[in-house]
Amino acid sequence: MDIDKDHSRPLFIHWKSEYTEIHQLVDELYNMFSREAFEATFGRSNNQGRCSPKQRIYIIIVDLYAAWLDDPKLSIGFSRDRNAYAPNSRYNEQSVPYSIVKVIDWLEHQGFIQTTLGNYDHHGYGRSYVSRMIATGKLRQKFEKLQNSIQQVEQNFERELIILKSKGDDDKQSKRIEYKDNEIIARMRDKLLAYNRLLDKTFIDIPFLDEPIATWANDNGELHRVRISQTDKVVRRIFNNNSWESGGRFHGGFWQRLKTDYRKSIWINDAPTIELDYSAMHPSILAAQEGICQPESFYNYGEGLIDEVHNPDHQRKIVKSLFLILFNAINKSIAFQAFRNQYSDGSLEKSLTNNQLERIVKTILKRHPYLEKHIFSDCGLKLMHIESQIAEKLMTAFTKKGIAILMVHESFIVNVVHAVTLSNDMKIASKEVLGSPLKFPDSDERLKLDFLAITDPEHYESTIERYNDRSLHKAGYYQRLKAFKDYQHIRS
Repeated sequence: MDIDKDHSRPLFIHWKSEYTEIHQLVDELYNMFSREAFEATFGRSNNQGRCSPKQRIYIIIVDLYAAWLDDPKLSIGFSRDRNAYAPNSRYNEQSVPYSIVKVIDWLEHQGFIQTTLGNYDHHGYGRSYVSRMIATGKLRQKFEKLQNSIQQVEQNFERELIILKSKGDDDKQSKRIEYKDNEIIARMRDKLLAYNRLLDKTFIDIPFLDEPIATWANDNGELHRVRISQTDKVVRRIFNNNSWESGGRFHGGFWQRLKTDYRKSIWINDAPTIELDYSAMHPSILAAQEGICQPESFYNYGEGLIDEVHNPDHQRKIVKSLFLILFNAINKSIAFQAFRNQYSDGSLEKSLTNNQLERIVKTILKRHPYLEKHIFSDCGLKLMHIESQIAEKLMTAFTKKGIAILMVHESFIVNVVHAVTLSNDMKIASKEVLGSPLKFPDSDERLKLDFLAITDPEHYESTIERYNDRSLHKAGYYQRLKAFKDYQHIRS
C-alpha cells in the first residue's frame, strides 16, 4: 500500500468513546503483547505515568479508525522526535509519552499498520515532513465491524482550547507556546467551553448530501473533500506571534473548510440557516478607527483599472484578492508575489506585473488615503485580533441564549428564524469594540421576517415554508439526524 505523504493530517490524541466494541478491540491488541514485547515497548517500571500502555494503544487505534472513516487513503502524520512529546505540556493533557512511537512500531511489526519515515531538510532548500502511518487491510477488517459507530467516537472539547503560537513566516513554522493562566485567559476559555458544549448538542449537516461528504474542485483543478461530521465541531481560539493581541481567531468545525455554496446549504437542528458577514471587514475596521464613514464598497473601481479585464465581477475579485494581502505583507515585492502565488500558471492573475498591481494599489489609495500607513505594515494579525473580539461577543451572546451560531471568522451562520437577532447583535458587537457599527449586506428578505410576522403573517408563513423546503433532502441526511438524536438520548 502506497502512502501519499501529501494526503495526511497530524495525529489527533483527543478522541473519547464509551463504545464497548472499540475498547474490546483495544483490549484484544493489548493482550497480544508478549512479556518481552511489553517491556521493550513500555519499559519495566510499574509507574507508567498518567497515560497508561492501554491508553497509548487506544489513542492510535481510534485515530486510525477516524481517519479511515473520513478517507481510507488518508494517512496520519506523527513525529519520531522525542522533543515532540512533552508530558507536562498544557497541550498534551493526556501526557502522551514518546513511547507511543514504540507502540506504532509494534503495530507495524504485527501487520496492523504501515508507516513511512519522515524527512528533515537540513539545508532549507527542500521540504521537511514527519513520518506517516495508515491502517493495513488486517486492521481495516476489524474497523469494518465498527463502521456504523462513528457517533460513538467524538472529540473531547474538555482540552486546551486557548492556543498561543510563536512567530513564524507561516502557520507551519510557528509552534505552540506554553503560557501561564490569568483571569482574562480563564474567562476566554470558559466562554469558549460553554460554546463548544452547546455545539456538542447541536446537529449540523447538509440535507442534500446522501453521503456526508462535500467535494469540489478549485480553479486549479485540485479536489477538495470535507466530511460532514458531528465529531468535527470543536472550536479553539489561536493567538499568534507570542502575543495575546495578535490573531485570536476561532478555528475548528467542518463548516470552516467548506466552500460558500456548501455553507449556504447547512441546516442547524433540522432547520434552514442564513449566513451574514461584515463587508470588507479589515479595511472597514481601519476606517472606523480613523473615524471615517465606512464606504459602500472597497473593491469596485469601474472599468479600465486592469486593461485585460472587461468583466466587472472579475475585476472586483482581483481587487479584493489583492486588498486582503496588502495588510499582511511587509513590502510591495512580497505582497505582489503572494498575490500571484495564489493562482495557477496560465491564469490572467498570474501574469499581472508589478506595475499593473502597483496601479491598482495607487487607485485604492487615491480613494482611501487613510489606508496608506496600514498597507505593507504586516498589520493583518492585529486586525484579526479586533475581528476576533467582535466574534467573541457574538459567540457569547448567542451561547447565553442557547442558540448555536457557526463562526467563519468575519461571517456567522444561524437558524433563519434568528436572522434579525443576529443582524442586530452584529451591529451592537462591532459598535462595542470599535465605537461605531460595521456594515454588512442587509437586503436579504430573511432579515425582514420579524417585520413580516407582524405586518403580513400570510407572507411570513409562505416565506418560512419556502426556505423550509425539504424536497431535495436525502435519506442519508435523515438517517444521520435520527442517529444523532438517538445518541443524544442515550447520553442524557
